[in-house]
Amino acid sequence: ISSVGGAWRTAQGGVIDAYIRADVALLPGLSGGALTDVRGRVVGLLNAQLAGGDPGAIPASSLDGLGQRILGGGSFVRAYLGVSTQPVELQDVSRLRLGLTQTSGLMLLGLEPGAPAERAGLLLGDIILSIGDRAIEDGEALQMALGPGAVGRLTTLKIVRGGQLSEVVVTPIERPK
Repeated sequence: ISSVGGAWRTAQGGVIDAYIRADVALLPGLSGGALTDVRGRVVGLLNAQLAGGDPGAIPASSLDGLGQRILGGGSFVRAYLGVSTQPVELQDVSRLRLGLTQTSGLMLLGLEPGAPAERAGLLLGDIILSIGDRAIEDGEALQMALGPGAVGRLTTLKIVRGGQLSEVVVTPIERPK
């Protein structure tokens, strides 16, 4: 193992909460095999091109919850707000006035009619700063915050609206197929 990293987006657009970069040469057909430690314990699921074309593995801890859901007859779902966003820098003057240390957020550029964000009262131009206790500074952070555990759960969003801090409660739904 050459490194262990945090969340990242796959080439297909999925989000994986962590990865292991492996210093191995994977022969054809070995993707999907187990990465084990010296005691034979499974530490990850190998993939020949996981991280930018290099061999790597998804940590076993990241796969446990997914495996349990699938074995229980379920599927992997993502939470959905129905928003289009753009990362924006927060101006120093505004940050100081509002007492924020966060330097950026996500501005709402689009709201899907009838989706959770619109029903919760979010407006175009609102800047999302956090979902629950998780800071939202870019699209990656938003995707990570909208994992399976967020579906159907009341969630507080901290936003900037019209130069003022505000909170909005929203209940994300399962992403429509």
